Amino acid sequence: MQVKVDLDAAQRYGIKPGDVRRAAGVLLSGEEVGDIFREGKAYDVNVWSTPETRQNLTSIRNLLIDTPSGGHVRLGDVANVQIAPLPA
Repeated sequence: MQVKVDLDAAQRYGIKPGDVRRAAGVLLSGEEVGDIFREGKAYDVNVWSTPETRQNLTSIRNLLIDTPSGGHVRLGDVANVQIAPLPA
């Protein structure tokens, strides 16, 4: 999955390019946000999107990213999201 930020579009929404990349990374790959402790064991708490969302390119483009003004914008409105081969 390749997410390339559209700098002009991100700027129109007041979003920094790094914020777009971080949000896309969390939604697609997950991020540990805490731990739960039960019966002497620690369990990681992770945040990410549903498996169905991560498997559909249209759904990924429709993922919502927070804007600084408190609103939301679709990932596809501020980035070019596509499946691209990786160099060998």
